[in-house]
Amino acid sequence: VTGAFSANGDSVNLTSSKGAVHKVVVMQSKLPSVHITLNGVTLAEVHKDKNVKYKKNTVSIMDPAGEHDLLVEHSVEFKGRGNSTWAFFNKKAYQLVRKIKNCRFFILCATKMASHAYI
Repeated sequence: VTGAFSANGDSVNLTSSKGAVHKVVVMQSKLPSVHITLNGVTLAEVHKDKNVKYKKNTVSIMDPAGEHDLLVEHSVEFKGRGNSTWAFFNKKAYQLVRKIKNCRFFILCATKMASHAYI
C-alpha cells in the first residue's frame, strides 16, 4: 500500500479474498531488518516438505532507515526445520545456511504464540 502510512503507529485495514479483515500497523524499529528472497520457489512449495534444501537464495540485512544493505548473501540454502512444530502449527521454523568455509548457520523461527521471529 503506497502512501497509506505517514507516521509511526498508523494503520490500514486489508480485506482478504475470503472477506477476512486484517489490521496492519506500521512501526519503526531501531533494529536492522532481514529480507529473504527465495530462488524460484514459494513458501507454499517449501511447506510441502521440510527436508528439501533450496539453494542460491538471497538474504540481506538492511539498516533501520531502509537506506542501504548492511549485508547481502547470495548463496544461502533455505529449508524447513522442526518435527512436531512443522506438522502441527501454522508458523514454521526455517534454517538458513551459508555454504562457505567456517560458515555459520542461522535458524529463523517463530512459535504459534509469538508475534515475531528469532534469529
